[in-house]
Amino acid sequence: MSAPVIARERGIRLFESQEEEAHSWQSLIKVRASSRPRDGRVDESHVVAGTVFGRVPRLVRIDDLHVDLEPRGPILITLHADVPGVVGMLGTLLGEERVNIRRIELGPATEGTDGAGRTARGFLSLYEAPTKEVVAKIAALPPMKAVKLVRL
Repeated sequence: MSAPVIARERGIRLFESQEEEAHSWQSLIKVRASSRPRDGRVDESHVVAGTVFGRVPRLVRIDDLHVDLEPRGPILITLHADVPGVVGMLGTLLGEERVNIRRIELGPATEGTDGAGRTARGFLSLYEAPTKEVVAKIAALPPMKAVKLVRL
């Protein structure tokens, strides 16, 4: 069964386009995923782009942030206040819970739209997924604004 058929069966609309220019990569695949509530407005939309280095797939863009992430295993995504100590808090908490970090990518801070100051993003590739309780502890850290666990 083909991907377009499966997508259609699941209510997913696909739009395909090709560009000759893939910037710094020999090939690049870019996907935009948007959720649409029943009232028709776009609730949330994200862009993810990937390529292959050698034989290893890599995510190279998440929304407007350039990253270098291997799409493998669990990835903890944080939206947090841009303050000193966030990486230390995350590392300490995950270490205490026996969750090992494979790699960390941090996104540059942007000015908050809610007047709460600068906001940064973190992408933590993990060797194993933390429990729901550990994710809740991370979300409760003072600088955290949002935390999501993505399993790839």
